[in-house]
Amino acid sequence: MKFIKQNTDAFSITKLTELVGISRSFYYRHQNKEKVKFSYLEQRIQQLTKENHFLYGYRKIHTLISKEFSVDINKVARAMRKYG
Repeated sequence: MKFIKQNTDAFSITKLTELVGISRSFYYRHQNKEKVKFSYLEQRIQQLTKENHFLYGYRKIHTLISKEFSVDINKVARAMRKYG
């Protein structure tokens, strides 16, 4: 990905992706994944799990977070599963 970004001024993205051996759609799909930032909910989940020494599951974390603001339990479970 860095190679393609560095050489976009000299060559087209189509030529560069062919050279690297990936499709253009793959490049565009994964281009934004490098800039992933955590949402406030995900940051708060990480903070609570660290504070509790990674002992609480999604149910207990959901209970703690729901005291602050309304969030669905499935969203908490998905975020915890996503980041381990």
